[in-house]
Amino acid sequence: MGIVNLSDPFFLYRDINVILDIEAEEMMGKEVNYVTVNIRKKRSGEGSFDFQQDVTFDRKTLEKEGNRVTVTYSKAQDASPELYEYKVQWSLRGGLVFPPNDTTWKRGSWQGLSLAPPIMPRTIRFEADLADMKENGIRNVTLQLRYKKFGNEVETNIGVNASGTDAFAEKMIFMDRNTQGYAYRLVFHDKDLGPIATQWDAKINTDYMYASIPKEIRNKDQNWIKMGLDAAKVLVAVDENGNVSKEQKVLDKFRKIIDIAEKKN
Repeated sequence: MGIVNLSDPFFLYRDINVILDIEAEEMMGKEVNYVTVNIRKKRSGEGSFDFQQDVTFDRKTLEKEGNRVTVTYSKAQDASPELYEYKVQWSLRGGLVFPPNDTTWKRGSWQGLSLAPPIMPRTIRFEADLADMKENGIRNVTLQLRYKKFGNEVETNIGVNASGTDAFAEKMIFMDRNTQGYAYRLVFHDKDLGPIATQWDAKINTDYMYASIPKEIRNKDQNWIKMGLDAAKVLVAVDENGNVSKEQKVLDKFRKIIDIAEKKN
């Protein structure tokens, strides 16, 4: 009668809990179609075989199985049974993938593997003084934001109308997780002259912006207003995902602000 040694590494297993981050859950079906993680275990023991398995999260997976999937492999005959490798790829709205090319394998050793999306949501709240706008002949003010999303420069506009009843407007944007700055400008629509744009500026992230009417508009500074009128004539060319054309990008001018923020993370 044979005896089986259950303490043999061949009969010992390691569980890896693959967990979808809560932000990724909220984006699923909106900004993200699905995410796939490929896990492999290369074994060093003679006669042993490598292990490899894919796990994919999409809306159906979340509804059926939740945000956690367990991957189990045998420790087998291996010098470092706790070490494994993995790579992640995200399928995005518009048929894009991120990273666009096959990623390099990363080393993992923990029993939990959390999948955080490469972008993060930020809700920007924009405020203006309706009475002040009317007094200065401003019919509408628009906040134009430029920021990095999946490595590309994109633009989002948020507007407040002087004839409305709400001085606040808000919008959720999705920025690259490893950037914490954006560029912005204000476009004031004068009832007689049309749109007047301020110069692009940049700042570290804030979720609140206030449309302060420049003193040059209040004082009818004709030279400044002419520059603002000319700046507002530049039409921004974006694709269906909001990506800005190469010729009209502005973030490179403020790279120092964004790069400093990246080094802090």
